[in-house]
Amino acid sequence: MPALALRLLSPAIAALCRLIDAATCLMLAAIVAIGALELAGRNLFNHSFVWAHELALLLASWVYFLGICIVYQHKGDVTVGFLVDRLGPAARRRWAAVCHLTSAVFFAIVAVHGWELLKLQAPFRTTGLGIPNPAFSAPVVVGAAILALITLRDMAAALAGAEDGPSPPPAMHAG
Repeated sequence: MPALALRLLSPAIAALCRLIDAATCLMLAAIVAIGALELAGRNLFNHSFVWAHELALLLASWVYFLGICIVYQHKGDVTVGFLVDRLGPAARRRWAAVCHLTSAVFFAIVAVHGWELLKLQAPFRTTGLGIPNPAFSAPVVVGAAILALITLRDMAAALAGAEDGPSPPPAMHAG
């Protein structure tokens, strides 16, 4: 069963993370462009764009909560391994499975309760651009759901005795 879950989840999560990677890069570029436009407008023309802050804040929220999925996918999160490193391979896999299951449950709870929050926020809009308030909370829900899938995949990998998720992204080489 873990091998089947791993076979099904791994390619789907890899494809989803490639999409997230592209989307977060575009959103980050938009945030930088908005910031540059706002700085130029203020300093050169004594004009501020009322929409700039609100839109940049919305995009930043999406970049953060989708970006953490990429970090988690590549095992870039902080870990404390001094105790786990002393365990044997079988005990380490079992411990990893328990930790991944616990994380998946936590992320699922965040997603479910976040969904309830989105429903409560649905009637409200921002005062500036009139953006629906759930657009600012939705990144937490989407990110938590994706993190739950990633941790379930990692649990399946640990139970199957496979590599615990994907290897880190290749290092960037200068020149």
